[in-house]
Amino acid sequence: MGRKSNYENGMYQQLMEIMGRLDTVEKEHKQEVGELKAEIADLKEENQLLRQENRLLKDDNARLKSIINHDSSNTSLPPSTDQKGGKPANTYNGRKKTKRKAGGQKGHKGTTLTKAEIEVKIASGKCRHEVKMIGNAAGQKYVTKYVVDLAVEPMITEIRIYADKEGVLHIPKEYRSDVTYGANVKALAVSLYSEGVMSNDRIASFLNAAGNGELELSEGSVYGFCKNWRRFLKQAFQIWKTNC
Repeated sequence: MGRKSNYENGMYQQLMEIMGRLDTVEKEHKQEVGELKAEIADLKEENQLLRQENRLLKDDNARLKSIINHDSSNTSLPPSTDQKGGKPANTYNGRKKTKRKAGGQKGHKGTTLTKAEIEVKIASGKCRHEVKMIGNAAGQKYVTKYVVDLAVEPMITEIRIYADKEGVLHIPKEYRSDVTYGANVKALAVSLYSEGVMSNDRIASFLNAAGNGELELSEGSVYGFCKNWRRFLKQAFQIWKTNC
């Protein structure tokens, strides 16, 4: 009887050990599956972005070929002068020839900014206002003219994060790296990519030129901006879809 009891206890312990190992293997398997699913999702997202970028590059390549070919799509020449194999000439033109001169027509209301509108903008504080004086400023009589322009210059903001009372530094997620690019650079890059249909390298070149060569923005950084923006829009859309 004692031997049978010991045998049963041994079998029970072995069974429990096997079940424990199975639980561990199952947990590890679920974790691996979760990691693989997340990696697959990232790869799918990256693949979609690469497809979009490839399409933009193809469009850009077609535009450059069109410029090289010099047909009616990029010059003032009429379509009838297009070479064989290029853009086909129009067989019908619905425009009627008139004697009016090119440009704005007489009586057409223009859209030029007025002094009153500029003064409202100055009062709002949204525009930087500077005064430039021409002539003798000691005189009382003067006339006011306005020049609307953009001030484009590289700007570096130093972020100082101080420790709390316990001496612990709470660093926000957006400042984990020692050097990051600001919201304006990211917004311009995304806008040029989505609205301007520019390639990543051209966006980087343009912004670096606008920043007098001080930004040192890379093509990879531009790609990262656009990728993060797409991820943000996807999350926002999912939240909106859930709440609707």
